[in-house]
Amino acid sequence: MAEHKHAAVLRAIADKGIESVEYLGVSGRWLVSYGNMNPITCPEREWRIKPEPKPDVVRYWPVNTTGGLRTLEEAREYFPGAMYIIKLTFDGETDKCRAEVLP
Repeated sequence: MAEHKHAAVLRAIADKGIESVEYLGVSGRWLVSYGNMNPITCPEREWRIKPEPKPDVVRYWPVNTTGGLRTLEEAREYFPGAMYIIKLTFDGETDKCRAEVLP
């Protein structure tokens, strides 16, 4: 007997709950299934186990206001009054960068 086409997804629901799966919406985007829609009630949809989100990558860069880049330790030691820290966060899913200037 062949395994059900959504067997892995149904096991994920049993183990982790319905929020652990996604379906392919008409927009072409994967959507989390909340509520009554699941592989049993909507077998014609494409289903998958929701992937674990990739973590954001955070980097800090010291910037000397008089020019040039220094290490964070040097910048804090030699330029405490003229120093800003730029925090760069790269989204783990989209690779888009968010920048923040810290005092």
